[in-house]
Formats: sequence, C-alpha cells, structure tokens
Amino acid sequence: MARSRRRKRRSKSGTVAPHSGRRDHSSSDAAGVASSIQSGAPEMTAEHCDASEKDGGTVTARDEEEELSQLAAKPWCCLCLKWEPLKSLVPFVAVVGTACVLFVLPIFALLTLVLFALLSFWPFILIMMPVFVAGAAVGLVCIAAVMTIVWWFGRKQTIQFITARVFFLMPFHALFISVLVSIVSFWWSLAIGAALFVQGEVSWSCQHHKIQRWEACINFFDSWSAPIFNYFPLTIHVDGDVGDRQEKVDGHDDVEETRYIFCYHPHGIFALGLFSLVFSKTSGFARQFWRSKPLVVGVASALLHVPILGRLCSWFGFIPASRHNLHEACKSGYDLAIVPGGIAEMTQPPVEGKETLFLRRRRGFVRLALLHGRALVPVFCFGESKTFVQYGCFRKLREHLSRTLRVSIVFFRGRGCTLTPRQVPLRVVVGKPMKLPKISSPSDDTISRFHAQYMQLVENLFHSHKNLHPDSKRSDLVFI
Repeated sequence: MARSRRRKRRSKSGTVAPHSGRRDHSSSDAAGVASSIQSGAPEMTAEHCDASEKDGGTVTARDEEEELSQLAAKPWCCLCLKWEPLKSLVPFVAVVGTACVLFVLPIFALLTLVLFALLSFWPFILIMMPVFVAGAAVGLVCIAAVMTIVWWFGRKQTIQFITARVFFLMPFHALFISVLVSIVSFWWSLAIGAALFVQGEVSWSCQHHKIQRWEACINFFDSWSAPIFNYFPLTIHVDGDVGDRQEKVDGHDDVEETRYIFCYHPHGIFALGLFSLVFSKTSGFARQFWRSKPLVVGVASALLHVPILGRLCSWFGFIPASRHNLHEACKSGYDLAIVPGGIAEMTQPPVEGKETLFLRRRRGFVRLALLHGRALVPVFCFGESKTFVQYGCFRKLREHLSRTLRVSIVFFRGRGCTLTPRQVPLRVVVGKPMKLPKISSPSDDTISRFHAQYMQLVENLFHSHKNLHPDSKRSDLVFI
C-alpha cells in the first residue's frame, strides 16, 4: 500500500517515471548522444536512480549490467581508459614498486647478516676496533700524501689523466660493471632491467622524440673534451676545397642557406669519431668547416633508453634514427649526421687490409636529401674499425636478432678484457659536399644516379687520404 501511494504522489507531482529516465542507446557514436542531450532528453540523475531502487523491481540488476556494458562500448565513455597519463602511471608504479622490492630485499638480507655478526662476535669486534681505526687512519694519511705529491709535480698531466679515465671512459666502465653485476647477481640484473624499462617505456617515446639539443650543455662538455681527442689521439681533416670561404656550392651564392647531411663511415662499434663533429670547437671542425650549423645526430634508439646516459645524449643533440625523426630534423634549422652502415657494419668484423662499407643497397639517406634539398657530406674515419676487437661468430644470426629487437648484439672487447676502447689513432676526414636538388617525389632512377655519384665520392675520399693513417696505407675499400 505504501509503495502504491508513493507512486501516485510522484505521478501527480510530475516526477519522471523510472523507465523514462533511461538513455536511448540505439546510437553507437558520440554525435548521437550529444544530439539527444541538446534536444532535452532526460539524463539518469541520482534522484532517478534512487527512485528505481525504491520501485518494486522496475530496473533489475541484469538491466543495470546490460546498460553499463553498453555505456562501456561507447567511445565517449572510454576516454578515461584512453587517458595517456593513466596508461603511463600504471606501469610506472608497477615497475618502481618491483625495483624497490628488488633493491630492498638484498639490502635487508645484508643488514640482517651484519646484525647477526655483531651480536655473535661483539667482544672480538670491541677489542679489535681500535686496531681497525688506527690502520684506516694511517692508510688514509698515506694515500693523501701520495696524492699531494703527484698533484704538486704533475698537476696538468694528472688532470688530463683523471678527465680521460673518468669523464670520457665512465660510460664504458659503467657498461662493463653492469655486465659483470648482471652475470653475478640475479636480483641486480632484474633491477637494471626494470630501470631500463622505466626509462624506455614510461618516460620516453621513440616515435615522437623531439630534439632536446642543449647548447649550454654542449659548450660545457666541449670545453672539457680535449682528453677525449688526446686519448686515441683523434684528429680531424677537412678537404682543402671545403675550408675555402670563397667557395660556392655548384656555382651558387646561397652558401649560407645550404643545410647538410653528414654521412659517417664506417660505423665500427660506437662510431667514436662522431664526437669530432659534436664537440666541434675543441676538435677544430667548426673552424675548418665554417659553413656548418648546429648538429643533431641520428643514433640507435637503444642508446637513448639507457638511464642518465640517454638523457645526456639527448642534450648533445642525439635523436632516434627513425624515418619520422630524421624528416623532422631535416625540416629544422639543424644540420644532420647519420651513419648509413648501421647494424650491418656494426656486426661486421674487420678484415685485415680491407675497409668494408655497407652502402650499395643503402639509398634511404639519398632519398632523404633529395626530399629536403640538402647536400650530402661524406665523412670517413680511418682507424674506427680498430678501436675494439670484434668476434664474428654467429654474425648472420646476431644481425637478424639485432634488427628484430632493435638492440645491437655484438661480441667484442677493448683493452685487455675490458670494454675500454683501444688507444689507436683516429683520423676523421670530411669530404666535399655534394649538392642535391630538392625533389618532392624523386624517382628510383634519380636516386640511383645520385647514389652512384656519392659512392664514387666516398671512394675518392678514401684513396686520397688513406696515407694519413699508418694502418690504412695499403688498405682497399670494399662496398657491399
């Protein structure tokens, strides 16, 4: 009786019936929903929900579930599920939590062992503590005295030695230590993998990576980069025609408007000679190649996934060598440097008396230069293939896996059994620019014609400057 009375009061007072408060879900797009709202269609408010619950089973639980499933199928109702910050936050919290557990567990176990040792051997530790403290104090005094003497008699040499071994070689030492730790400790290897995942998948996007070149950072490291070039040593030579300020490209006067794509050969393991183009003031490249603008470098995306080092490389102007990013770099006011050989040259072990370049089938950089009207500049580094000792076992399999996983799989070593590069002379030679016209849709014949000209230019550059390096005087250039 009470329910029937309440129904009559609601009908007299003009309250909307529960069945009229339902939305019409016949339309499957957001436009139909918007038009129904604008036409005055009632929405399911809190009052209507309460009335439906109080009503004698007018809206059942099955009806509510069907209605919710239909709402979830609407694209305008799934905006919360497609919200990008939420998608990034979930894996970030999960990975950070996993990394914390991986770090906390071994530390907690170590602290527990130390506590048990203190509780078990505290009398012995209490007696021997003064001896340990005195020995540590004497050792620190001796180390301080030796460092003072070395600093006083060879300050300049000491600074160069520390800068070369710490500043430049720190990434190689970090890589070597990471490999050792990953082999020895399972927990720390998982922690390193989690850190790489956070850096690569959560806080960084390869497809839409913007140029983050930081001029102040480059100038700072450029002023401290002299030990890098003195370590090998690394020197740069620009072709005499390029250094002439009165030269005109193809007889035109618009030299200042020309943008360049520097093509570096060969790749080697780390393409160390590229630092002569990045730190152009100390190497002398900016003084000799006076027409060059600020430079961005296309590298493998795996390098930018490494924590800390990837961020530093981004500030140096390194960008992923994907098609989208290279086209965006050509549209900007920066010059571009790429390594056409890529993974194939990286996994190719050096052959005595030969320099191998994977260039015959690499025509994408020529098409890129034609689309944007940029000049191609060949850059050859003599000695790059000798900075590391590389092993050629399973080369085809490693090359296939490297292309699939987008991570270079190379078996190599540096000095001794470390990953530190060997001290071999590096001679970087910059050739004469080859000006290309701007063609919006170049044909295959046009690309092949300019590609053949560029290969001839590289071959002439190699044979005319190979006497600069003692190990390349009798070498031949082979194109694959």
